[in-house]
Amino acid sequence: MIPERFLVNCTFCGDPIDLRKPGVYQLTTGWVKNRKEGGGNAVALAEKQPHWSCGLCMEGKLRGQAQYQMGLFT
Repeated sequence: MIPERFLVNCTFCGDPIDLRKPGVYQLTTGWVKNRKEGGGNAVALAEKQPHWSCGLCMEGKLRGQAQYQMGLFT
């Protein structure tokens, strides 16, 4: 049984998530400083948002993003 204060639903699959468990992702917004080499460096003034993802969904999203990025160079 998950106490109500630690219970949220995954934004992607809707499954219940226990916020006390490792591997849970929380959406965070903030400001990223562009680097002259390209890309970004750190997140300034980060703000946590009330959106959560289970590890399984996020890992699938990250795999898809990596495949998309690799496709840009082929």
